[in-house]
Amino acid sequence: FPKFYVARFGNVFGSTGSVADIWMKANKKGEKLTVTNRDMTRFYWTANEAIDLMFAALKHGDPKGIYIPVMKTVKTIDLAKAMQEHGIEIVGSRPGEKLHESIATAEEMVNTIQMQVNVGGRMVKFGIIQDERATDRDMQEYSSEISPRMTRKEILAMVNEYKESL
Repeated sequence: FPKFYVARFGNVFGSTGSVADIWMKANKKGEKLTVTNRDMTRFYWTANEAIDLMFAALKHGDPKGIYIPVMKTVKTIDLAKAMQEHGIEIVGSRPGEKLHESIATAEEMVNTIQMQVNVGGRMVKFGIIQDERATDRDMQEYSSEISPRMTRKEILAMVNEYKESL
């Protein structure tokens, strides 16, 4: 019988149609980068990090779990500042657009265990939502609003890795 592994994660930085992809095209055209809200936050990580999670889940995981990487967040305005070449324009939120994104609810997080594995010479942390209650600790929603933020140095490293892959 086939085994299925499920992962939830944020935005893969630079994937087709991502904000990085759209902003790189705007930079090439000499246009300002458009940001809908200064306070907006999102989870971002690189394609290599997403691949690492998939291999770690396959190697160390249980197909009953849902794998959620421990990710830092980025304020969209900070990302725009790191990428802009011709300025930034605040255009206002679109209908239905969320200010912050959520990867897991508080109820799901109660059933999450933390796991850390060595992948490609570096430690990768991720949570696994399991069927049974793992601990009695109080948990909260896994949201980009309350998760630790990337530093400017981390944002620039992510942007540079993406640019080098083009």
